[in-house]
Amino acid sequence: MKILPIISLLLISTPVFAVANKSQGNDAKAQETSTKVMQNLQNQGEDLQIKIREREEVKTKEYLETMTPEQAKEKAEKTKENMSEVAKRVHELLQDPDRFGGIGAQVSEIAKNQNEAQNRLENHYEKLQNRSRFVKMLFGADKSSVEGISTIITENEDRLEELIDLRDSAETQEESEKLNEMIDSIMEQNAGLLQKVEEERNTGIFRSIFSRLRNLLGAK
Repeated sequence: MKILPIISLLLISTPVFAVANKSQGNDAKAQETSTKVMQNLQNQGEDLQIKIREREEVKTKEYLETMTPEQAKEKAEKTKENMSEVAKRVHELLQDPDRFGGIGAQVSEIAKNQNEAQNRLENHYEKLQNRSRFVKMLFGADKSSVEGISTIITENEDRLEELIDLRDSAETQEESEKLNEMIDSIMEQNAGLLQKVEEERNTGIFRSIFSRLRNLLGAK
């Protein structure tokens, strides 16, 4: 007589185990899909870096678009650190231009221009950072600083292409490696700057209202 309750219990519990197993399978599948997406984005970023190093057109926006929102935000948070890295590389190039032999004069000229750009960048960035949260919340970021940084990003892209040209003309492995270090540091700085600019442009309650009103009036 005890057999029937046991059979009934088995029949009832079987679907529960099946649902649990199916749920675990779905979670595993979702995790696998998420991992593949992250890997895909990482591969795209690496592919783009390779293309840039192989002397294709340098576009910071395309590089940033290969990242997840979290990765892009991290770039923005590390902007100051990346700026310091570029300044360090510039100082190294200016300190010993003779190490680059026949391309030394051109490398030195680019380094001087980059140094001047870094000084301007420092001023613009400090203005963004020093703007009070209250003012930024109401009126947005300092517009002149945002536009100034955007200009420097474009200038940096032009210098990157020049550096890639010179890197391809380097006579020694050491010269090539030093220029690659400079190229990589400017790329990372540009990515963080662009993300920072995009974030700052989206601040400001009044600016957002005026922008919407302008769009509505323009549509009429």
